[in-house]
Amino acid sequence: MTVNQVIVRKSSGGNVNIETPEGLYRLSTEDIRNILFYGHRVPVMRDGGDADSGAVIYGRRPGFNGARRIIFSTAARTFSIADISFVSVVKGKWAAASMVAEPQGMLDYVL
Repeated sequence: MTVNQVIVRKSSGGNVNIETPEGLYRLSTEDIRNILFYGHRVPVMRDGGDADSGAVIYGRRPGFNGARRIIFSTAARTFSIADISFVSVVKGKWAAASMVAEPQGMLDYVL
């Protein structure tokens, strides 16, 4: 894993973990439902009790016909993954997938 990617992996307990160089972030099934079905921004807490108030995850569609992306943003960096890849990990079809870092300012132009 590099500083330009994070790994999304499903745990044996049914949660989805986002593995970053700074630590592990866990998404519950309720968090996943809020992201995928309702499009809500979900604040994410890092394991170990450290609250990273700047970390959120949400879904976004770039443009009218663009493919939906899942965005994970921390205070330091923003990462994205195609919706279909995220869903494949959530459903257990894939063991893991990587989210890649977005260039600074790139998401400012996404509708």
